[in-house]
Amino acid sequence: MKLLSAISVMTLAMSATNAALLDVTPGGFSELYPPQVFYWLLGTHPQVAGGNFFDPDQPKLFTWSPYEPLGQANFTVARTSYTGAFVSWNLAGTDYGAQFVLVEGILYEANIYASDSWQDIYDSGFINNRSSLQAIIFYGPAQFCVQGGPMKTAIEKQRIKD
Repeated sequence: MKLLSAISVMTLAMSATNAALLDVTPGGFSELYPPQVFYWLLGTHPQVAGGNFFDPDQPKLFTWSPYEPLGQANFTVARTSYTGAFVSWNLAGTDYGAQFVLVEGILYEANIYASDSWQDIYDSGFINNRSSLQAIIFYGPAQFCVQGGPMKTAIEKQRIKD
């Protein structure tokens, strides 16, 4: 039992040291008066996964949105407190990447985190908000150029113009 506890603590500590999410909006912001980076994120990056903490009887239960292309098979959300969670993703073999995480809480409190991983396929880290967590949404380029899709089409159209 002591060994299991020691392994759990070491794993959590290693996760914390390897966590690679950068707080883009330190201290968070109100979605009633959002910073420009919020509008930029919503206008330039599609949602690839997300969900909500709905059930007050099960506050750690994260319900994945059925309207996003990816979900629980590729992402992990583990609530660590009412205002924080550990998130991670593995998007190998999906044609998707994740670059940003939008954290939304009660009373329109929000925060944006960015992946510092150059490949956007694997990443993890701890996220926090000023108020109790309600939603976590992952944003990134819909498809990589090397895999095809809209990004490759846009680049090819630009080459034709040039």
